[in-house]
Amino acid sequence: MKLLNFHFYAFFILISMFSSCVSLVNLNYETAQILEKGKVSGTASISQDGERSQTLKDTVWSTRELSYGFRFGVGIGEKTNISVRYENTFLKEGVRQNFIEAQFKWALGRDPKNSMHPVRLTLGLPAQYYFYGDYHAVSFNPRLYVGLFNFNPYFRLTLIPKLHLIMDISTPELKFNPIDYPGFSLNLAFSNNFDKWAIIPEIGFLSETNISFGCGFVLKP
Repeated sequence: MKLLNFHFYAFFILISMFSSCVSLVNLNYETAQILEKGKVSGTASISQDGERSQTLKDTVWSTRELSYGFRFGVGIGEKTNISVRYENTFLKEGVRQNFIEAQFKWALGRDPKNSMHPVRLTLGLPAQYYFYGDYHAVSFNPRLYVGLFNFNPYFRLTLIPKLHLIMDISTPELKFNPIDYPGFSLNLAFSNNFDKWAIIPEIGFLSETNISFGCGFVLKP
């Protein structure tokens, strides 16, 4: 009971740390679990980004963009995964934006597999590439997967604080002037066998006036 109380308070401490500095965030649809060596996974996802505009009397939410994406991952070591992700985003202005991500993911701890320990930490180090029209940008997006309730056979809660370092490579004078965007997302994975499949709804914050949400389906054949 004391252990559960500790992790309950730790969770809200982490929320308070990152909720005051939220900005651009890409949803992840991943838990802190690490694939076993040689195993593969595929993820399909769809995301919606809402934009909040303040009026004199109320707050109005309007659709800004819709995204769909795919990820392929493989376990390359006892504590290491590598994955490649593609995302296609339809912006409100009719612009079609593309996003590619390659990520290394490491388990921080002795047991990288489907542990019964209530908390698990893994570190993700993705490199990303955005492009649409004449605009091209690269991003480095370190993130921490804080997995909670891993002892539960049916659901797992994952908090993902992160930092985007974005460099515009389509404008020469801005190429070496990265902009940083801290933020976090939160997902709740459901399954009766996390070694085979999971459904993962997720919510993330882009800024004080933007919030993104979506759902991913993970299959591990």
